[in-house]
Amino acid sequence: FGRLGCLVGGCCFGFPYKAWFSIKYLNSCVAAPCGVLLFPAQFITVLLFLALFLILHGLVKHFDTLNERPAGLVAAVYLMGAAFIRFGVDFIRGDRGEVFCSFGMHSITAYQLVSLVLGLAAGMWVCLILWLNRKN
Repeated sequence: FGRLGCLVGGCCFGFPYKAWFSIKYLNSCVAAPCGVLLFPAQFITVLLFLALFLILHGLVKHFDTLNERPAGLVAAVYLMGAAFIRFGVDFIRGDRGEVFCSFGMHSITAYQLVSLVLGLAAGMWVCLILWLNRKN
């Protein structure tokens, strides 16, 4: 729901993009540039987090039918998914911030680097939980 607020307030806006689904802010009080067609990065983030919610809901339903949900699994999957969503969405934002490092045409911000590290750590946490709860 937070990114819907960003959509209304104009923060976390996308890069300039002309398409039928682009967003143009006309009020100078918003954080996004006025009068420019922008990619709806906030709405894409909402859709990705909705997909993550549906995945987590399915995961809970699956393990609840087995009566064997491993402790911490849902939290670890959420942290992993949220970190990777944030890493990916940052590529389509128009307000990316300071670039940490570049690889050819691609650049990584410090926030993306933190998201990547946290996503990988959460992924290892998921693997550890599943490994510790495996059946022999």
